Amino acid sequence: MDTRLKPETEKLLQASHDWMLRLEDPRATDEDRRRFQDWLDADPRHRDIYDRAITFREAFGRLSKDDFDDDLRRPSWRERFTAASDRARGLSEAARARAAFAGVLAVVAAVAVILPIVSGLPESMPVSALVSATHASGTGETKRVTLADGTQVTLSASTTIVAAYFLDKRHVRLTGGAAFFDVAPDRARPFSVEAGALTATALGTEFDVRSSAGVFRVAVAEGAVEVSFPLILNGRATSLVTRRSLNAGQKVSATSDAGLGAVSGVDPANVAAWRAGRLVYSGASIAELVGDANRYSTIPIEIDPDAPGIADFEVRGAFVGSDIDHLLMSIADIHPIVIDRSDPDRIVLRRRHGA
Repeated sequence: MDTRLKPETEKLLQASHDWMLRLEDPRATDEDRRRFQDWLDADPRHRDIYDRAITFREAFGRLSKDDFDDDLRRPSWRERFTAASDRARGLSEAARARAAFAGVLAVVAAVAVILPIVSGLPESMPVSALVSATHASGTGETKRVTLADGTQVTLSASTTIVAAYFLDKRHVRLTGGAAFFDVAPDRARPFSVEAGALTATALGTEFDVRSSAGVFRVAVAEGAVEVSFPLILNGRATSLVTRRSLNAGQKVSATSDAGLGAVSGVDPANVAAWRAGRLVYSGASIAELVGDANRYSTIPIEIDPDAPGIADFEVRGAFVGSDIDHLLMSIADIHPIVIDRSDPDRIVLRRRHGA
């Protein structure tokens, strides 16, 4: 059977893989996410191919060597994918991307052969019920979507999620921004949201997950959520995991430097206040606020690299996400910051002279 891909399909898969790597990189910017949304909207095939690429990676990354009969192991497609990833370690970034993509192509090209095998697996195999979908919102847009399991998700501005479903679990990856989840109850399949190294797991509840400037936040409006994050020792992540249990009216945050923080209280009415256009902060940094503001602003907002201390200034208060001018003027009134608009293509936050 000829399993070679058409050149056009291979080109779209290459583009999909490039977007996967870019969006999952901690250095991904709001501009990257805006360009990704534009790429998805440019052609219906883009979203379809991207969803399939995510599906194949999620599926074959979870198969074990016992999932196939011995006469089918020459070698398994999972082994080819893993081998490509292993070979990529230690290579340059460009070479690593090419090697990893070779693994994706090996998996996708094998679909014609593998699908009959997968469909014959026992019902206990998670991959037999796999569904994957990508949802994204535009700059300044709040978008409501319904996932395949009935879960209602509200996406904040410039936010992208990738949802994957298995017989034994439901998994969503938040690549940036914020999302509020009203989870459809299903005790047989826990619902988890991954943002960076943070994972929030619930059975049936309403909660908010935010990712901005390397800060990850979870707040619960109803029900209960378990949050996990790598244990940080001497400033480095370990293989150990720290966990916090949150109930309604509680929140927690995590960073790669400090790890998972202590649980604190929050007014349930203020959980995901951004759904009503309000950005509410209680001790957040300027860096985090700027990260959020960039999801609403049509002009990129930056912090002067020669004044890094600005990024750590603390912010408390509520702002209207759509009124970027008022937000910036407010923080300039509170802190020794000057809003530099001399460049029409960007807004720069600088330290006030003499401060």
